Amino acid sequence: MHPKDKLTSTDAYLKGRVIIQDRASCFPAYILNPTPKKDKVIDACSAPGNKTTHLASILQNTPDSIIAFEKDEKRVKILKMMCDKAGGLKCISIQHGDFTTTNPLDYPEITGLVVDPSCSGSGIFGRAIDKNVQAEESNGGEDSENGGDYDEERLKKLSNFQFTIVKHAMSFPNARKLVYSTCSIHAQENERVAVDFMLDEQVKQQGWRICDRSEVIPNWPRRGFVEEFSALPDPEKCAGGCVRSLPKVDGGIGFFAVAFERDVAGLETKENGSSKKNKKEAGTKKNANTKKETVPRKKPIIKKKTIIKNKKMIS
Repeated sequence: MHPKDKLTSTDAYLKGRVIIQDRASCFPAYILNPTPKKDKVIDACSAPGNKTTHLASILQNTPDSIIAFEKDEKRVKILKMMCDKAGGLKCISIQHGDFTTTNPLDYPEITGLVVDPSCSGSGIFGRAIDKNVQAEESNGGEDSENGGDYDEERLKKLSNFQFTIVKHAMSFPNARKLVYSTCSIHAQENERVAVDFMLDEQVKQQGWRICDRSEVIPNWPRRGFVEEFSALPDPEKCAGGCVRSLPKVDGGIGFFAVAFERDVAGLETKENGSSKKNKKEAGTKKNANTKKETVPRKKPIIKKKTIIKNKKMIS
């Protein structure tokens, strides 16, 4: 097309064959990288639908391979319109409802999830929600690197919500990979949330861990903040499982993504070990009961037609 022509005016764009999306916003679906005709995934916070349709593209529009949740009535209409325009409704099942109210046991077929929940939006330049962005830009992006100043109370509320929704996603029984992302530059919503998962006992028992850098766009230079993972055994490795994008500096919006995978082999080993232990204990108990039952009873002593039975011993 001619350089002066607008892409948004082309037939391809108007008919949904081309979808415009910020480069960093493409990270989640690209990192999850589900396999067509094998994986079935959930987009937990899907409107307006760019990540959802990106997943559909990767899955080659395989029928019934994506479940997209959106609780807002207006936004779910936009989601349906976007998915329909892109020709993805055969692949995408749209659910109007709150993802956190779902019962994970009802979705045994789900193998992967993308969770991109509400956040401060501090990575989107020009957004009024974060007044510090302009100040950060005037400082050459230095404050963007460390997250700048922000209302700590608001960030705390957001991170609590983000933790809640991702932890719920981690409870889907057969999920093997999960990508958590935000368009925020603040560590409170990003690395610190990831650390909270790795320190959570339930998450540990479920076998989740941060993916290796080799599985999370390895050639992307900007990774997570190493110092934020100091509470974990290998901070550098954990930071490598994250990607960051700074607003404008990296040619788009500010963004963060981290990938988690389930240590299925380790989980099965634990379960098998626990099962063997329970069987052994049950066998020991059974043998003990059997031995007890085979102890011969003494014959009752009969004297003057009075029957006196030995007292039963309780061990």
